[in-house]
Amino acid sequence: MDAQKLFDKTLDDLSAKLKKGDEYEILMSSSLLRKLLVDGENSLVCQIDKKKRPLRFFVNAREPLHKRIPTLFTDKDLLIYTWFPLDGLNPDTANKERDYNPVWLSFDDFLQQVVIFANGEEITIKELIKHLSDKEGGVHMQRREFEEKNQMMKELNERFGVGNLPAVLSTLKVIGQIVVRDLALFKDEPTAPQR
Repeated sequence: MDAQKLFDKTLDDLSAKLKKGDEYEILMSSSLLRKLLVDGENSLVCQIDKKKRPLRFFVNAREPLHKRIPTLFTDKDLLIYTWFPLDGLNPDTANKERDYNPVWLSFDDFLQQVVIFANGEEITIKELIKHLSDKEGGVHMQRREFEEKNQMMKELNERFGVGNLPAVLSTLKVIGQIVVRDLALFKDEPTAPQR
């Protein structure tokens, strides 16, 4: 199977998993997102023909509250403060009355977008995908309780939820929806309108 066909099928599989929406399917989507985006030069998005359009993602790129209004926080406050953009990350599902400013991000800027801040730690899209894929069972189950980020992610999953999903997986679902929408333009037969 060539890279383009594998890319197309992977994107279709990702879309189907997101529509099912249960915890297992969302967790399994982390492996597809990793294969599409995170594996460096071996990622599928790096192997397909992108000459037709620039590779970019349409998001509400917002910094965590402590960066936007640093005077609200002391160092002690940062250790108990948790932030998730969740649906606010996707302009298609965000509350239109909120103070959002949708922008186009490059591939690298998208992967570096912070989507979780907790216990003084920032988690980017790339880190979240890798964590869920490599540590939580998307591909491998390698939890190491002594690793600070692993422990923090476990605690977030136990403390926060949106709908019927832990907040970390809800965040991954939103990321997946953005990826499906914006990478559909690179399929052999695009199914999404150009922006």
